[in-house]
Amino acid sequence: MMSEAEFLAGITGSPNDLALTVRALQSTGQPFCLIGGLAVNQYVEPMVTLDADFVIAARSGTAAALHAAGFVVEEFPHSLNATLPGSRLRIQITINDRYGSFPSRAITATLFGVEMPIACLADVVQGKLWAATDPARRMTKRRKDELDLIRLAETHPQVLDLIPSGIFPSVDELRPPPNRHADPRPTRHPNSPRRRPAAKVREPQPLPGPLRRSQAKDAARKQWFNAFITKCHPQAAPIHRWLVAGTGDFRRSFEMA
Repeated sequence: MMSEAEFLAGITGSPNDLALTVRALQSTGQPFCLIGGLAVNQYVEPMVTLDADFVIAARSGTAAALHAAGFVVEEFPHSLNATLPGSRLRIQITINDRYGSFPSRAITATLFGVEMPIACLADVVQGKLWAATDPARRMTKRRKDELDLIRLAETHPQVLDLIPSGIFPSVDELRPPPNRHADPRPTRHPNSPRRRPAAKVREPQPLPGPLRRSQAKDAARKQWFNAFITKCHPQAAPIHRWLVAGTGDFRRSFEMA
C-alpha cells in the first residue's frame, strides 16, 4: 500500500522536497509553521495541492538556508518563493506581522510522512479567511480558499463561530437554523431565590353613567330624609336607615326612646 510520503512524491515529482524545506527552516532557528491548503489536510480528509505555505517569524537566514538545500529562491518584500529543480511543489514562505503569532500556537504533527509544526485549527481558519477575502488574489484561488473553509466547517462545526456570517453563502448553509421556540427569558440558577411577581395594582374604574345617576338620586333622597326626620321628629331615638342596593328604596325603622 502506498504511503502518504510516496503519494506526495508521485504528485510533486520529488521524494523529499517537503522534508528538505522543513529542515532548511529549522536550521534558521526562527519559529515557523505550516499554513494554507496543505495545513488544512491535517484537520480534514486530505486533498492534493501543489502549494506548501509556511509562515516564519523573521527573514534572517531563510533564503540562505533554502539555497543551501538546493532550492531556487525568489525574494519579495513580504515573502519568499522556492522551488526544487524537478519538483512541481511550490514553496511560499510568508514573513508578515499579521501571521507573526501563528508559530507560537502551532502543533507538532506528521503530514505526508514529515514531522513539522502546523498552525492550530483556529489559525488555519483565520489564514484561509484572510486569503478568501483578499481582492488581490485570483478568483480561482479565492474559490479554493472558500472550499477549504467549507471542508473545515463540515468536519469541525465549531469553527463556524470564527467565520462571520454573510460573507460566504455556502458556509452560511452549514449553520444550524435559529431556534424559534427558544424561551427568551433568562434561565434561573437552581440555587437563586425565587422571586414573587409584583402584585398588579388595579386602578379604580369609573362607574357607568346610569349607575352614577342612580347613586346621586339615592344620596339626594337620603339627605332629604335626614332633614325631614330632624325637623319633624326631634325626639326620635336612633334611626336606622339604609339603602337597598340597586332599587333606591329606603327602609326605615324607628326605636323610640
